[in-house]
Amino acid sequence: MNHKTPSLSPLDSGFSGTALTQASITGTAPTDLPTSGFHTNALALLALLIVGGILMRGVRESARANAVLVVVKISVLLTFLLIGARHVQPALWHPFLPPSEGPFRYGASGFLRAASVVVFAYLGFDTVATAAAEARKPARDLPIGLIGTLTVSALLYALVSLVLTGLVPFRTLNVPDPVAFAMAHVGYPGIGMLLRVGALAGLASVMLANTYGHSRICFAMARDGLLPNWFTRLHPRHGTPGHGIALTAGAAGLLAALFPIGILADLVSIGTMVAFAGVALSVMRMRVTAPDMVRPFRLPLGGVRVGGLWLGIIPVCALFLSLTTIGVVIAGLWQQARMGHPAAAIFLLLYVTAGCVLSVIRARIVNKSSPKQDLIAPEESIS
Repeated sequence: MNHKTPSLSPLDSGFSGTALTQASITGTAPTDLPTSGFHTNALALLALLIVGGILMRGVRESARANAVLVVVKISVLLTFLLIGARHVQPALWHPFLPPSEGPFRYGASGFLRAASVVVFAYLGFDTVATAAAEARKPARDLPIGLIGTLTVSALLYALVSLVLTGLVPFRTLNVPDPVAFAMAHVGYPGIGMLLRVGALAGLASVMLANTYGHSRICFAMARDGLLPNWFTRLHPRHGTPGHGIALTAGAAGLLAALFPIGILADLVSIGTMVAFAGVALSVMRMRVTAPDMVRPFRLPLGGVRVGGLWLGIIPVCALFLSLTTIGVVIAGLWQQARMGHPAAAIFLLLYVTAGCVLSVIRARIVNKSSPKQDLIAPEESIS
């Protein structure tokens, strides 16, 4: 089961509550968040289906729509920062790390738990790498795109969190729209409404980017024989991988409609870190199994050989952080289960079991079939 399928479900939170903001500021477990009603979930499903339809029309159309949405959300965030910075009360930042009030609630453990949840805010950046096959000059454009977007977004995340917690006491931010609430608190209710519009634009751009990326991952996996070959079939008119787009949008929409954001946040965080850990391991393994492969992308800081292994500094650090994050999330789920809330832990167990079963079934099918059926890449190019 691919890690990105449920990653589009933050739309559910966008209409019913800002899960990331609460988790990152208060350090509370995401499964403590209230779930939304049927109407809200139905909107999440409908929005994802609309996004899927847009993506099927081609990359250019999707890129234009995404560019407009990104401009809107960045403009709104900058507006918040410019206005909010003038009303910040530094006294509200003390203590900068509130003392612990129990397992995974504030303090160091709460900080780690919150970080393990908000990690999926960085999911969309690997979409840049996914688009390598469709870039004109990937060796030049991809590093610029990845490093640039990571830098700008991380800076915006930090600045918004600082200003937000400097406007109102952090304990009051456990509301569906904390940024708009903070603006109303300092006397700008109209700006709060503008921020709500910006939040929806941001969610829409996330859905576009992640659905696009996942459809291309399905295409690549099917080309390598890891998924059924029909994922490589392109739309006869638009040249897009329509099957992958439809499956991604439909599956993500159903998950957003049927499950609370708290459970999905943990699953996506674990899935994201498993995928990142897999990338780190693959990079080190291929330095040994394919030492002469042409590598247009350089790995910073290099690495060292230990026996028959190649250990890269960046991959090892990435692996350590990924495994640490996974451990923190699992520890949080275990703590919730001990307190009488086992739903998230049970769902995770079912999720992992389903993924393992599907992987075994697919592996048997590939082994029984002719390599020419599944492993030959299609001649068409994606638009």
